[in-house]
Amino acid sequence: MRKLNLKNFALFVILGILLVGLAGTRNIKAEMSEILPKGGDSFETAVEIEPGSYEKWGTTESGETDYFYINVKPGQEIKIKGTFTASSKFGANPILYLYDEDKTELRGEMGAVYGTGSLTISWLPNSDKDSYKYYLQVGSDYNELSSSSLDVSITDYFDAGSQTDAGDTFKKALSIAPGEYKGYLSGENGTDAKDFYKLTAKKGEALTAKVTPESAVSLGLKIYDSNRVVLKEEYAPNKGAIVKISLVAKKNEDVFVLVYRESWGTGEDLIDYGIDITAEAGVEAPVEGEEVLPEESREGPIIGITEEGLTEEGAEKIGKAVKIGIMLVWLVPLIIGLVILIVIVIVIVVLVRKKKRSKPQ
Repeated sequence: MRKLNLKNFALFVILGILLVGLAGTRNIKAEMSEILPKGGDSFETAVEIEPGSYEKWGTTESGETDYFYINVKPGQEIKIKGTFTASSKFGANPILYLYDEDKTELRGEMGAVYGTGSLTISWLPNSDKDSYKYYLQVGSDYNELSSSSLDVSITDYFDAGSQTDAGDTFKKALSIAPGEYKGYLSGENGTDAKDFYKLTAKKGEALTAKVTPESAVSLGLKIYDSNRVVLKEEYAPNKGAIVKISLVAKKNEDVFVLVYRESWGTGEDLIDYGIDITAEAGVEAPVEGEEVLPEESREGPIIGITEEGLTEEGAEKIGKAVKIGIMLVWLVPLIIGLVILIVIVIVIVVLVRKKKRSKPQ
């Protein structure tokens, strides 16, 4: 009977473990490939996918593309990263495109890949709709791909701690109370260019709104009254500048605060900012129709009276005013007396002359 060779047996066991491991890995990969169904060949036959990581096994022929679709809410950013490996040393041209419900291209990437390369696209929608359906086209424009994978993510960028995007219109303004909040706007990749907030102001309150961008972008700030009339506005003089405006509420009403970017070309995929709104009571309310002047344009203390008391300059002015008043008390009666005396003299002279003329010659 041949003796068992322990060395050979150990090698046999190790080889078996490796084979089982490779088979297990193959099965796991097969299961992963089942997560991503075969996509449709057009918008009409597109297949729904959820956020996650997908791997496609098998080759993608030259010119072959798959269509998928995914649903997102306002204020949610969709981001897709595709990783592709070319079958040939001559490379391949993978494609990754995003379309809206009207089948209009929003973002698209296509690039030459030699070996393995990746493409990434993203999009952040505004609150025009309650939900959005986006189509995804992925595949090869030229030459064969030996493998490809997709990472699909949806990230919440809701404004002011809500579960949605602050509206782009007065009607969809997000109601908030005075406080500090975090907000988001889209850069090049999205349609979220404005955020409207609504809050209730009381007559006489000093309202202050301040916006601080978290990156080197220029943002604007406006405050509207309940009639949607601009009460005050300011735009950042340079990128990254903090914008702040203040005013006094003339009456009890809802006011709107708008944070916006003026144009495209921000150079940012996502713009995040802090907004701080305060409302201080106890400020004297202006008369209806009276213009509210900013603090820096109002006149200084009257005749030197401050909260601490009467200043030296104020006391001097009061002293002069008192002296002028005393002089006027004596001077006015004197002037009146002189005028009366002159009138009496004139009357007497006239009477005397008249009497002389009436005597017989």
